[in-house]
Amino acid sequence: MPDSLGRPFGVGAAVVAAVFWLTGCQSAASGTPLPNLVGMHGDKAEDALQKPDAYLAKDVAFQDVKAGETSPRTVIIKGNWKVCGQSPGAGSPSVKNMTVKLYVVKNEENCPGGSPTPSPSAAAPAAVPTAPATTAKPTPEAAPSTVAPAPTATTNPPSDTHTPPSAPAVAPTPPAPAHSPEGSCRAHTVAYCGWDRGETPEQSGETATCKDGYVSFSGDDGSGTCSGHKGVRVWFK
Repeated sequence: MPDSLGRPFGVGAAVVAAVFWLTGCQSAASGTPLPNLVGMHGDKAEDALQKPDAYLAKDVAFQDVKAGETSPRTVIIKGNWKVCGQSPGAGSPSVKNMTVKLYVVKNEENCPGGSPTPSPSAAAPAAVPTAPATTAKPTPEAAPSTVAPAPTATTNPPSDTHTPPSAPAVAPTPPAPAHSPEGSCRAHTVAYCGWDRGETPEQSGETATCKDGYVSFSGDDGSGTCSGHKGVRVWFK
């Protein structure tokens, strides 16, 4: 039976059906693996599922999964959100009239540590890939050195350095003998008489020995004896 344009009715119906399919009522391609959408912006992920040359999902749903949120936020501008997981996961075959659920957070936010658990009827979303841990290689122990250490340089003291001699130690005062066999001394207010203790002069004419070891040949009065030599240690006059 012809239509109003004179065409067979069967041909007109076929043309209308073809136009209806091309304007968006096509079914999802069955069996095609779903791509990995984790890390993509929401609008790009939706386009990847519903692009004309590979129509994989009839519907794409978004769910806010930010940690600490008491109620999910509504996804309006999909380009402001990023995908943390998907259900079904990447590699799952697409089926007719399927819905792919995308778990998202705002672009400036971090994905939660664990992927959200979908309902029992849906496949688990793909886990967010993480970089493999890098194990530090142990540093090989250095072989013991066989080279003898260089001798430590010794700094010689300057040749013009002169160390003054130390003052001679003062000999302990020997006990006075019971008598003076050699000679005697006049009375002095300091020091003692060497003759009384068995000491003898080191040089001829010596009248006193000073405390720093200097030998004095002072006159009979004894004034100024051992002056500048720490005083008299022993008299012989």
